[in-house]
Amino acid sequence: SPWLSSPLFSCVMRATLLFVALAGALILLSSSASAFSLSPASLPSISSQHSLPLRRCPAASSAVTPLRMSSSTDAADNRRGFLQLAGAAAVALVGTPAFAADATPVPGIVMSVLKVIGGGSADEFASFDAATDLTGVDADIYKAYKYASVKCPATEDPRASLRGLFQSKVGDGVYKWGTENGINPKVYDARGDGMTNQGKGGAIKGVSTLLSGYKKKGLLKDFTVDSSKHNEDLWLQGNPTSLTVTVTGASGVGASKAVKDLGLLESLAASGLQGYFKQVKLFANFDQTIEGDKETLEISLSWAGKARQKGTLDRRAADKLNAARAYQEKL
Repeated sequence: SPWLSSPLFSCVMRATLLFVALAGALILLSSSASAFSLSPASLPSISSQHSLPLRRCPAASSAVTPLRMSSSTDAADNRRGFLQLAGAAAVALVGTPAFAADATPVPGIVMSVLKVIGGGSADEFASFDAATDLTGVDADIYKAYKYASVKCPATEDPRASLRGLFQSKVGDGVYKWGTENGINPKVYDARGDGMTNQGKGGAIKGVSTLLSGYKKKGLLKDFTVDSSKHNEDLWLQGNPTSLTVTVTGASGVGASKAVKDLGLLESLAASGLQGYFKQVKLFANFDQTIEGDKETLEISLSWAGKARQKGTLDRRAADKLNAARAYQEKL
């Protein structure tokens, strides 16, 4: 028949036979009773350049490695190993996926704070022009902070500005968002019980817990916490201390420099930590440095209320001195 001798029929038959062969291999692989496994010695090694070197076979060497029968347990291990090998091969071919942070809660938190303390509104914000070359999450964060810089303007006397209150409330909001999403660092009084909570894992560990939670949520890529400058004995006597936190690939880090030019601090890590430190009765100051996607925070810590108490005592002493001088002048 002309059809049987045609090239098309030959191609169809070859494709059919190939499909049958592949199906048979899969059925054989998935069998739980027994399976054939190749000896590792029979697999050629793959060079780093993914090329197979050509070697001359020694005359005395065996050209074929025999197949061995495996038990049902071995078959399961072989199937598992095959799947792991296939997965590794897929990753090698496709490549490791680039890090992509989830949507950050910061812009929404900023807006909720501004509605309370700065008179912000969703309608006004929607029409607010914040020209920037940033894109995506960075652009959203920059617009929110640009709007905040207008609603909470800088003043000649910092005490008259709402910016300090704004930053504090954003910190509260970011920390609260974390607790609502399962991020719960240890809360206690870190003044009398120390930064290590008498070795039980205190505020220093709490910093790592908080940042680890953000990492699991996809909001940052990696972080380190350096507490080498901390002296627990001096801290328990009421002396200040400091920590260095380095964060890589945080969501919104691209907007941090631009926001810093507005006179505000934009940092997911710093905001969350500020809220946490308030919970453990500490006062914190943050010095931020940005290099690419790497953010370094130098954090100065002191007992909350201690500075205020000292200022009150100094003021009372000065009042008593002035009263004594006034009394002496009347004599």
